[in-house]
Amino acid sequence: MVIMNFYNILGYIGMVLIVSSLIPQLIKTQSRKKVGDISIFFPLLQVIACSCMIPYAIYIKSNQMLVIQIAVGTNSLFLLRQIIMFGRDGQDDIIPEAQDHNETFKLDF
Repeated sequence: MVIMNFYNILGYIGMVLIVSSLIPQLIKTQSRKKVGDISIFFPLLQVIACSCMIPYAIYIKSNQMLVIQIAVGTNSLFLLRQIIMFGRDGQDDIIPEAQDHNETFKLDF
């Protein structure tokens, strides 16, 4: 019984650390409005992984795993949103802005 409680405590400590691991990056990115060299594949793969792990956590009835996956997935979605919103320092912007809004296009027939 004591061993099981020890492992439960370790599990909860790990859960808190995993969940809080992306929070400093989210705060820094939001305050600076820059995502620098953060790859879009990092949060994208985490969202996909969490999408797979959430049904698995429900299937094996693991509340700890479910909470971790929901929290990490949510953090990853926010980071993905920031990468899309702020671009990557003008390089490889995900949603490029128009250079000139007054530009007209001619169609020659």
